[in-house]
Amino acid sequence: ELTESGKPTPPHRLSRGQRTILALAVRVAIHSVMSSGAGLLVLDEPTEGLDANNRRLLAKALERLRSRNSDVQLVLVSHDRCLDSLADVVIDV
Repeated sequence: ELTESGKPTPPHRLSRGQRTILALAVRVAIHSVMSSGAGLLVLDEPTEGLDANNRRLLAKALERLRSRNSDVQLVLVSHDRCLDSLADVVIDV
């Protein structure tokens, strides 16, 4: 959803339903990578604005991706440390 200025609405301002749709879209992207054989998935702040249940579902989907597709490189940019366990390398900046 775009604001009046034409910029995307920040995730923290989305309704609960919009956040659920956002979480679903991220999971669809993950499953698309799994089925297409793509070698790289980049997620920028994938947990931003998600509730605890959707963060857990996202983490499980990423775990399945890593277990089923060892050739896929996963790059996560996040302030949320809940996904650190999925990383081979964590870089703090």
